[in-house]
Amino acid sequence: MKSMNLNSSSKIFITGGTGHLGKELRKVLTTKDLNVIILSRKEVALEKNEVFKKFELGEDPFDYNLEEDITFLHLAHDFYDYKSNKENINYIGQRKIVDSLKKIKKKKIIYFSTPLLQNNTYSIYHEQKVLGEEVAKEIDHLILKPSFIFSDKGGANSIFNKLTKIKLPIPLPRNKNKISPISLYVLSNFVFDLIFIKQKSGSLILKGLKDMNFKDFLSKYHGINSFWVNPYIFIILIKILILCKSTFFFYIERMIGVIHLEDINEICKREEFKEIT
Repeated sequence: MKSMNLNSSSKIFITGGTGHLGKELRKVLTTKDLNVIILSRKEVALEKNEVFKKFELGEDPFDYNLEEDITFLHLAHDFYDYKSNKENINYIGQRKIVDSLKKIKKKKIIYFSTPLLQNNTYSIYHEQKVLGEEVAKEIDHLILKPSFIFSDKGGANSIFNKLTKIKLPIPLPRNKNKISPISLYVLSNFVFDLIFIKQKSGSLILKGLKDMNFKDFLSKYHGINSFWVNPYIFIILIKILILCKSTFFFYIERMIGVIHLEDINEICKREEFKEIT
């Protein structure tokens, strides 16, 4: 294995450091005593090796020193901007980050995307991830596409925590395609190894060892009971909710994601992947 090629001028920037995955990755970076800059809209409690810089998507993240060695971990995503294509803040922010990195001599972007939708932009979320990948590929990059992430602390997605409180079974649009859940703790350590030890580049799907459909995933990892219904019921519901898009956009996007979920094993036949044990 390669050792970490880091020196006193090496800096690790991270957006989305206050999210579930971001917090766990920061714990790993802290144990390695690396020089980390947290980019966030709000000040956060910092580890001993971290500094804070106020930042919002669309801003320039750097005070330029062309001799610096920068690894940029981009986890942040605005789930509430429903503008499409290049008018969305996620594209604008990704564009600004990559254009800024181009001015640095030695740099690499680590971009977190998703493998779990068909290669069609059914949702704004997926559209923005597709655009984000295209922009990331303009410089040295590692694009990581993890399958669904689970955690003993209650899960990476806040909507699952809310659903857990519902004691009655909930309806799900019928889709028995498989996902491969990954432990948050195991994922964060695996990602660190890919970035700083193996120094992997390119695009990579990350999947767990056990395949299951979304219904079984909710039951096993979140204690949520559910039952299948015809997807057209949800399609009709989406058409109703879209009349108040600004209010229900987050939930509309999640429903679209489940309706159009593609089997992880079919995706892995087309793209490079790693199983995480």
